[in-house]
Amino acid sequence: MLNFLIGANLRGIDKKSVIVIVEFSIFIDESGPTPIYCHPKIEEEDQMDIAMKSISLLMGEGVYQNGYAYENVKYFGILPFPDINMVGITYFFLIKDPNARGKAKAATLTILVKEKDTNFLYENVKTLRVLLDRTAVKLQNPLPDNKVKEIMEDFREELEHFDLTDPTTNKLIKKMKIIFNGLDNSGKTSFLTNVQQRYSELIGITATKGIQRQQRRLLGTDLLEWDFGGQENYRTNYFKNAEIYLSEVDLMFYIIDIQDEKRIEEAQSYLHQLLTTLDSFKQYPPIIIVFHKFDPDIQTDLDVLERINNYKKHIKDSYTKWVLKFFNTTIFDHWTIISAFSYGIAQLSPNREIFRKHLKWISRKMNASAGLLVAKNSIILSDYSENAVVGKFIELSESNFYNIFLKFEEFDILNDDFVVWEFGNINIVLKKFYIDRKEFFLLLQLKDIESLPKFDGYLSKFKNKIRPLIKNYI
Repeated sequence: MLNFLIGANLRGIDKKSVIVIVEFSIFIDESGPTPIYCHPKIEEEDQMDIAMKSISLLMGEGVYQNGYAYENVKYFGILPFPDINMVGITYFFLIKDPNARGKAKAATLTILVKEKDTNFLYENVKTLRVLLDRTAVKLQNPLPDNKVKEIMEDFREELEHFDLTDPTTNKLIKKMKIIFNGLDNSGKTSFLTNVQQRYSELIGITATKGIQRQQRRLLGTDLLEWDFGGQENYRTNYFKNAEIYLSEVDLMFYIIDIQDEKRIEEAQSYLHQLLTTLDSFKQYPPIIIVFHKFDPDIQTDLDVLERINNYKKHIKDSYTKWVLKFFNTTIFDHWTIISAFSYGIAQLSPNREIFRKHLKWISRKMNASAGLLVAKNSIILSDYSENAVVGKFIELSESNFYNIFLKFEEFDILNDDFVVWEFGNINIVLKKFYIDRKEFFLLLQLKDIESLPKFDGYLSKFKNKIRPLIKNYI
């Protein structure tokens, strides 16, 4: 395989880029997935492999009727190409064409690197996504071949002028730094303990002194979790040594004790210091704001609800550079914490849009109004629902069905890794399945049970769709 030589300004390496191939492909009705532009010129068989893999995996079985809202059909992900020992960052979009079936043609832009350089894609995912999106917009209408070539050559030239992260220090095991911040006694440690389902340790938890670090593995990625002690003397030290504690942050959870009204202003000030410091480092990771200790006895308290709404508004208005998400959590409802944690983890996945697309596919095939894909450790990998009400129901009830399933399994009550619950006109299906010896659960809320005989067939197709994405979840 030839190396793709571009003059990328890569720190610590020479002018030979880690990027190997750039390809633009289109689904042509008569020919199927077809490579339109590929640099450098490689074997036609390899070009076709890239076109087939990128388009078929993202296109699925959908036909984009009449070209409506084609601008909104965009998927983005990091996909393996094992036949050529590469990994690619791919952008799927539609080209409007009144002569094509469905009034639009499916297309992909793909940047490929060798498997050993996979982390290069993760390190540069934000920059590469901007470049891919910008180029896709230019290609969204039918163009003559010479114009397509001009756009793609400009795309390659853009890549040359970006200061991409040096891949030489990357290792095969990806690592993500997740920090948990908040004032002392805000509940950070109890939040983490609940995520790990170590309920016996919730009683007698003492204040975190300094920083406690721990590591967990999720689908081939090491999550490095930093629990920051919230006492004032520790906070001062974090900012004095910010380049150690607050650099290279991939995700931040900020925990607020919503019952401690007297310290709300202090909590607000600490959050401001943290985000100001991240801003100085040009770091804008997803921020999960957790209103913790939202216990059952205060969940209808109007003063507490108003306090939460006011704080949300202040944070949204003040910090527009970050992706912000808010959750109300309590240790008395494990699922509130799991939902907050899972949402944060999902933000680290470049393939989250593709997972949801495939979950939507099997949900519709099974005539389901909602679905959840859950990893063995109860982390929600993806969710789908027809509307917010149904989505909330499935989110709140999942933990009950999941725990009942595990109890049935523990007492050897199940004849199969499959359970159906009927509640009037609501039918819940929970199925355990495996991909490459990893355990997963699929939960669907069916509108009827007529599709159940076809479930195994649809599940087999669903597994094949997500199998190549699992190892690149994060």
